[in-house]
Amino acid sequence: MKKFMKIYKKIAGYVIVPLIVLDVVAFSAGEWIEKIEVGEVAAWKHTVENFMPDYIINNISCARFPLLILTIVTILLLFYRKRMVLICHASFSSEMASVDNEEIEKEYYIKKQKIDLCDCICRSALGEAIDIQDEVIKNVSEKHDYEIGYYGIAHTPFIFRAGFNVGDQRKVHLFHRVRDNEALFKELNKGKDGWDDTLEEIKELNKGSKSQELYAAIGTTFPIKTEEISSINKNNGHVLIFQSSALGFDVLGSYEQANNLRNQILKTIRDRVKKYNVRKLHLMISSSVAFTFLLGTSFSAQHDPEIIVYHYENGQYTWGISMTKNGEESVIKKE
Repeated sequence: MKKFMKIYKKIAGYVIVPLIVLDVVAFSAGEWIEKIEVGEVAAWKHTVENFMPDYIINNISCARFPLLILTIVTILLLFYRKRMVLICHASFSSEMASVDNEEIEKEYYIKKQKIDLCDCICRSALGEAIDIQDEVIKNVSEKHDYEIGYYGIAHTPFIFRAGFNVGDQRKVHLFHRVRDNEALFKELNKGKDGWDDTLEEIKELNKGSKSQELYAAIGTTFPIKTEEISSINKNNGHVLIFQSSALGFDVLGSYEQANNLRNQILKTIRDRVKKYNVRKLHLMISSSVAFTFLLGTSFSAQHDPEIIVYHYENGQYTWGISMTKNGEESVIKKE
């Protein structure tokens, strides 16, 4: 469909003027068009008449209404663009680089929506921040005829929760900014050429535990250490450690790569949830904003246990957010 629209718009750009001229001729306005001296409208009329057989010119008025409908449809499709809500998510600083809109504005009318939680974070009002974010995401989700774009710099639990509340039933565009040499956020690549989508061997600890809690560490930016996991694993819960083969801020750059990694992680987690009858899933994530959001969209309250995602600061996990609770009740503080 996307390729068809591109081809159609190219064709429409060439035929729209002749169609309009034919409409004018069909509605017996030829003498009026001769008076137009702006541009080359009159020249187009003569060109059309020179190439069209006389019997068509003389009888074109019989088809004037179908011709008019064709012209209107062509104009509508020529200027048609889909719609996108572009979410900018901020909880560290309100000032942020923008998105490279040049390409997406060719296909979309963009409505910008900011989730600015910086003031709440400064006041340590995490419950208030959750309420603000949930309300924005709810409003965005109600715009069913809009696709969703997402970018920003925010705390991991808030990023994951945004994705969790959006879910996987919407078309989502993810934007990432390469730290070293790009000033703007750009959409992830479509293919995975040149991008590594492999995981190191998955580590599983505490296999003999009777706990119904699972602690999953997911690292694509930095590795997550076992002692960091142990600092919040007070109940001897089951442990899974995922680590991408390549580590760094900019190792995730394509949708196919991100989806492949996501699917491997999701399959393993859900397998262990079923195997150990897990009731509570604890997630520690060291990854890009785009991938964290994508992970969030992959889980749901209907198919997964309660999920808590933690914030890492100064070498430890200081607080977390439960995905299935609201406001202050969802905030988990380290004991």
